[in-house]
Amino acid sequence: MRKIFILIFHFAARAIDYYFRLKNTPRYLANIGLILIGSSSITFGAVAAFQFGNVPITASFTFGDAPSAQLVLGFCVLVIGILFEIASHLRDIQRENRRRIAVIELRGLRGVSGAPLAEAIPKSIRGTKDPLLISLKPKDDGQIEPIAAIKEISTVVSTLQQREQGQNRADIVRVFGGLAPVPFLFLTGVMLDNEQGLEAILDWDRDLLKWRELDGVDDLYRFVPSNVQELPDKTDEVILAVSASFKVDIEGALQAAGDLPLVELDLENRSTTSHWSESKQIALAASLRNTVQILKDKGVKKIHLFLAAPASLSFRFGTQFDKRLSPPTIIYQYEPDHKPPFPWGISLPVAGKEEASIEILS
Repeated sequence: MRKIFILIFHFAARAIDYYFRLKNTPRYLANIGLILIGSSSITFGAVAAFQFGNVPITASFTFGDAPSAQLVLGFCVLVIGILFEIASHLRDIQRENRRRIAVIELRGLRGVSGAPLAEAIPKSIRGTKDPLLISLKPKDDGQIEPIAAIKEISTVVSTLQQREQGQNRADIVRVFGGLAPVPFLFLTGVMLDNEQGLEAILDWDRDLLKWRELDGVDDLYRFVPSNVQELPDKTDEVILAVSASFKVDIEGALQAAGDLPLVELDLENRSTTSHWSESKQIALAASLRNTVQILKDKGVKKIHLFLAAPASLSFRFGTQFDKRLSPPTIIYQYEPDHKPPFPWGISLPVAGKEEASIEILS
């Protein structure tokens, strides 16, 4: 008996949940149908009596004398609502079958393994998954060959264009997640940019050991800029140090780029877990983009970018990098055990420079 009660309760709960997920039109029709069915056993009436000359006249109206007709009407309206919902559901299925989710995963860190990104796509993103793995295989010493990695990343756009050829842009969704050195994440963002748009960016949670959405609460901490407005006009080259997770090694940056004017963006209360809010990431990316624009307006002709940031934020920064308007920029790779700690950098593609290239410092 207890099992039967549990089954009935479970069925009722599922039915109620499904009812409240109905779209407006089917729900309105269902409401009308249920009201008609529920009120079919109720009888009420009205009687009016008056006299026309010497002739008494009586009029009466009764609702509910024919409950069977009302039951039939209510049942028909309810069925129409259900049919509307079935048709809408079938259209959603057809739309989902047309929709393609390009799951772009960048892998390039030795010793880091985890579930494929495609298995972690949120249920709210519906469609057929189309995984695209960009594998930057480290050498025996754990290092990635930068030139080979750039060539691998440069194929992303053409590969996506081939896969998406002939499809309606409204049916194309892109999701990104990556585990790779910062310059490669940034470059991938530059290559994809934000013209097509991304449905979601996921990051690897090192505590939970799984891919995770950027679903954290915005703590409202932002970059604190220094030496931006104070920079003299017509400065040819600058060092731009962006500290979002760790503090950038300023001494190492000066060794790599030379004794140049230093501009800093330092995140308040920064940590390795302060990036899980998407709204915060959007604000930080806008701050970096605006800083680069200020430097350009001041006449800066070359930016040496040193970035310490989590994977998802590094990628997002790249998507906001304006290839047409930004000055020539080199983003450097940090190797703390290397002397000097920034052995190479990627010269990003900008106006007049179609392809990225490697700048070897040692």
